[in-house]
Amino acid sequence: MDKDFLLGMGLTEEQTEKVLKEHEGKIDALRFDAALKEGIEETKPRSFKAVKALLDMEGLSLVDGRISGLAEQLGRLKQEHDYLFEPALATGAGFLDPPERKSPDAEKINRVFGFTD
Repeated sequence: MDKDFLLGMGLTEEQTEKVLKEHEGKIDALRFDAALKEGIEETKPRSFKAVKALLDMEGLSLVDGRISGLAEQLGRLKQEHDYLFEPALATGAGFLDPPERKSPDAEKINRVFGFTD
């Protein structure tokens, strides 16, 4: 909203300031909530609500689109309540690696049917 727009609608200066302050507060709260959700979701929680409930919201603040203090709190929660988070999958050569999708005869079959990679 724009101050001139509100004044043009017949609101007084005081009413205009009040409306602008309310809307700015709501916008800040939405930005904080969105950044908080993004920060928590990056840790792959099993329950977003449970993790959020255990956070000390007073110790968090929005700085440059990121939540200051969130990483430290989430790290502590992961140590104390690891069951709230999805386990990290092992990477590298192992049983979790996808199998080779091409069969030994894949090139011959592709040539016969005219397929190319």
